[in-house]
Amino acid sequence: MPDDLLSTLVLTVLGVVGLALLYRQYAGRDTSPSAEKQPLSLRGHGAETTRPFALVAGRYKLAYAFPAGVLTSVTLLDTHNGDSEILTITRGSGVTAFEIGAPGRYALRVEPTDDGAAWELMLSPLGLPSRR
Repeated sequence: MPDDLLSTLVLTVLGVVGLALLYRQYAGRDTSPSAEKQPLSLRGHGAETTRPFALVAGRYKLAYAFPAGVLTSVTLLDTHNGDSEILTITRGSGVTAFEIGAPGRYALRVEPTDDGAAWELMLSPLGLPSRR
């Protein structure tokens, strides 16, 4: 009987440690397959950081529309670790692509040189999801 109790205790401890490691690795990350399926449309005026949104690992397309005479930068922010990546610095409208290496919560920082300038963004997945 003591061997059964010891085996149960060891399995319980291993299970708790495994769950703790998984939580530490994925805390704050949205890994749901539906996180990237719907295009995300964003609009604003002047410098603004968007509300956070979930993305899974993969390639994405960012379509943008800024006033023709207003230079505007768009930066991707990882809300989990604070990393950032400039996606574009441009004026007018166009499209750029970028890749997300890890699933998580992200935001976009839009900074036009004219504080009253209106802007529009459309974020959507590019291509097929990977089967890693």
